[in-house]
Formats: sequence, structure tokens, C-alpha cells
Amino acid sequence: MPWLSWRLFFLTLFFWGLLRPAVCLADIPANGNQHGHARRVGKIAAAGLDELSGLAASQCNDRLLWAINDSGHPPLIFAVGANGADHGYVRVTGARNQDWEDIASFSLGPGDYLLIADTGDNHSRRRQCSLYIIAEPLLTGPRFDPGATVGIIAQIRFTYEDGPRDCEAVAVDVSQHKILLLTKRTLPPVVYELPLVLTPGPAPAVARRCGPVAGITMPTAMDISRQADTGAILTYNRAYLFIRRAIQPGSSIFLQAPKAVTFPVLWQQEALCFGKNGRFLYISSEGRFAPLLRIDLTHVLP
Repeated sequence: MPWLSWRLFFLTLFFWGLLRPAVCLADIPANGNQHGHARRVGKIAAAGLDELSGLAASQCNDRLLWAINDSGHPPLIFAVGANGADHGYVRVTGARNQDWEDIASFSLGPGDYLLIADTGDNHSRRRQCSLYIIAEPLLTGPRFDPGATVGIIAQIRFTYEDGPRDCEAVAVDVSQHKILLLTKRTLPPVVYELPLVLTPGPAPAVARRCGPVAGITMPTAMDISRQADTGAILTYNRAYLFIRRAIQPGSSIFLQAPKAVTFPVLWQQEALCFGKNGRFLYISSEGRFAPLLRIDLTHVLP
């Protein structure tokens, strides 16, 4: 690497250190904002999860999370315990991991589902992106068999109404029958929406612009609680809560003013989800055997 490039590299690390909140296992209040009670509950034990890019809480198992790797990895979803334990993985047949960036869980009618977002586009060049919807696999033993597979129920191919966007944060709002996508590299980030359907048509869907999310930069994950009353967005140095005061048709929960949540910041944190009861968040990061944090939101939520 040329001398100038090394200099820029170390300057970047220096300024990153200034911007990151201090890392500790106590509450870290910042500027009077709401903050959560965070604790490390374990580490991501699956050796194959070395580039974790998304987390989702199981809809049918209170002690299980689902996780995915970033681009270039096989199309696998990993079963992770609420303490980070390794419960194996399931291969998604018929899917390709071009750039998987987030995963969401939701229940619709009698079924429990996972939505995998193949939406990463660092240089905003992809003509189409894809969302894969699968039935949530049921863990009946201590771990999935090595050959476990699940098929695709629906592949939603889509474009953005105003051109390609990089997106690492996706959520499902069942109360509005919407899939929400949040851009990463625009300032401010912008929410787009697609209809939540299990039988998409043959033509690519068009993600419609909802509006900007003020006050945050570089979002890497988002989720909506199962109760549909709270949303969360993760960035590289903080998380934000969005509390829905009233459900209005067509409104986006993320267009309201958020509450900042501070916690022990992880390096390259790109995965966040609500627990099944909506009263706490799980957060983790890239890197083999990454820490798994749980933030209790009981004192923050109404």
C-alpha cells in the first residue's frame, strides 16, 4: 500500500476512535437521550458466521435467532441461540447470495416466515435486487442436520422508482402489509416500501419512496417489533427507537422522531433485531465469534 494510502488509513482509524462511544458493559447515557441496559449474553458460536449481516428473532421459538452472512457466502441461514449458541444451519435451495444484507421474520395468517434481503449494492449499479421469502424452519432437536434445506416460497424481484440504491436495512411491517427498505449511502437515508405479498407477479416490483429518516447516517440494519408498535435502526455507532403512537394507513413508523439508544459499540456492527416480545434488542457484528448483546428496553418503552 502506498505511503499516502497508509496515512489516510490511520487517519480514518483515528477519527473513527473519536466518533465511537466508549466501550463498556455499563449504561452509556449520551446528551440526555434514552439509553438501554445492555449486557453481553454470549458470542456467536457458529464458526461459519464470520461476516454476520443480519439477525431476526424466530416467530416460533422464544430462544432462537436467525442469522445470515454477507456477500460471497453460500445461501445459508444459521440458527443461533439467544445466548449465541450454534444450532446448525439450513440451506435455502434456489437462492443465491449475491449480497445478503438483512433478514426479517414475520407471521402472516397461520404461517411463520423469514424474508432474506439480497439488497446490497455498494456502488448503486444493480438493475434489480431480490427478496426471498421462506417458511421458517422448525428446530426439533438440539441442531439442524447438516443436509437440512428449505425452499423458496416467493422471490420478489424489484427496482427502485428513482434508480439503484444500496440497502442494508430491511423490515416487515405486517400491520401495514409492507416491506420497508432503508438506503445506506444517501444522506439522509430514505425509506422505500414494497407490498408484502407471497405470490409476486412475473414483472419486477417497484419500491416507492416514503421519505427521509432525519438525524442518522449509514444504517446497517432495522427491524419492527412483532407487536408492530416499535421500530429500530442500527448504525455503526448507535441504535435508534421509533415508537408508533397511532397506526395510520400508509404511514411509515420510521418517519417519526427517534429516541437514541446507546450501548457498548461493536466493531462493524451490522445486525439487529427485536426479541420476540418486543421488549429488548439483540445486536451483533461481523467477525468470527462476534459478541452478542442484548439491550433491555423496558424502561425506555411506554
